[in-house]
Amino acid sequence: MTVSLVDLYLKFRGLSGRSSGPYRLQSVTLCGWAAVYKFKEMFERMSPPLRRVQNLFISDLRPHRTLDELPDLSQLRQDELLRILIHYSFSTEDKENLLHKFRPIFGLGNRLTQVYSDLDIAAVQALDRILQLTASHLRTLTMPKFAHILANPLPALEELTIINSSSFLSLPSPITLSTKVLFPSLRHLRLVRCHKITRHFVQASVAPALTPLYLSRNISLSAPIIDSPPTDHVAQGAPASSTEMDFVPCVEHVIIRLAPHQLKPTMPQIRLYGERRLLRSCRLTLLLPQPGYRQPSDDHVWADAKCDWLQRIMGREGCWKIDPSEVMDEIDVF
Repeated sequence: MTVSLVDLYLKFRGLSGRSSGPYRLQSVTLCGWAAVYKFKEMFERMSPPLRRVQNLFISDLRPHRTLDELPDLSQLRQDELLRILIHYSFSTEDKENLLHKFRPIFGLGNRLTQVYSDLDIAAVQALDRILQLTASHLRTLTMPKFAHILANPLPALEELTIINSSSFLSLPSPITLSTKVLFPSLRHLRLVRCHKITRHFVQASVAPALTPLYLSRNISLSAPIIDSPPTDHVAQGAPASSTEMDFVPCVEHVIIRLAPHQLKPTMPQIRLYGERRLLRSCRLTLLLPQPGYRQPSDDHVWADAKCDWLQRIMGREGCWKIDPSEVMDEIDVF
């Protein structure tokens, strides 16, 4: 259910989110950060029995709007107009008409930077609050690369997809996860365009049930998949071996989608990299796109992700299945 349908339901019933009736949300789709803010406000007004969301899909794509759908622009302050420009996408003509409201342009750049910063903070707080309220029941989650938010324990989460798209918000850097068990039920993990945060999930105490790991979109094996921990997390004078992560021993299958130009790596090359402990005693599948493959736009990546999310919550296999024609090699790593 989208945030607009939730809003309509609450208005129709006159509940304002305070009902203890039988209705409750199970699957929610939020497109754009404006929807995230609005949903957070509605969600907080609901009673706990109505907040047992099991499936959550959050995209950072900006919904398209026309000037006819906006309030009277003459009544809006400059910051409100800037937020509209950031939150939504417009045709070239409509965008030019909006920018015309900012004449003279001098000094707009600094103000725009401040508005971006304010929205960054608001997005972090809103998403963090939603995950706090859904933590005990959430089973599937697809979200943008807000990895630092995932420092919150999600005990019921079984499937997680994180997508790094060209977001209009400047996302903060991820932090190192706690050493306590954060995802005890997580079985499937997909990282799209953000394989460098793999290290946070393959520590043995973080997701002990993780078995398949899917890394997708322009991954090059010329550099390690698993980054070494930041130097500020390593004690001064500690031996080099102490910088190695305690990788999950139960990962059974690692699927890596290579960049279209990537040559097939050899086993000696793979063994040189820090991820060799992760790959120990598992099956490694290398995927190489067919000739003519083009890097998909953010719209297509999110469309694929939503299709997969919808199919999986219906108990199906999902649409991110392995295309046999793309399988470059399958290797048993020992």
